[in-house]
Amino acid sequence: MTITPLQPDERAEEIFRALLPAIKKWVEVVGGCLLWTGRPTKDGYGQLRRGKNVVFAHRAVYENIIGPIPKGKRLVNACPARRKLCVHPEHHVLSGKEKG
Repeated sequence: MTITPLQPDERAEEIFRALLPAIKKWVEVVGGCLLWTGRPTKDGYGQLRRGKNVVFAHRAVYENIIGPIPKGKRLVNACPARRKLCVHPEHHVLSGKEKG
């Protein structure tokens, strides 16, 4: 039996279907990316409210799909299309140091 790997758009659609409804309403699948359609930060990255806090959208999606971000790590955008609004968890990599 041969297993055919998912194409980028199919993988993005699969992840999109798994998103929490509160996040999904702000995400659109475009060319293999999951683009944030909500409000961006002044630097052009997606953001959303989580209670009284404002968080980066890519972190919320990563935690929804992959799990918690380990202490001392941060997510770095590695989107192959170089889109700042991409929140696809597989288009981000963990870095060894927190920013700041």
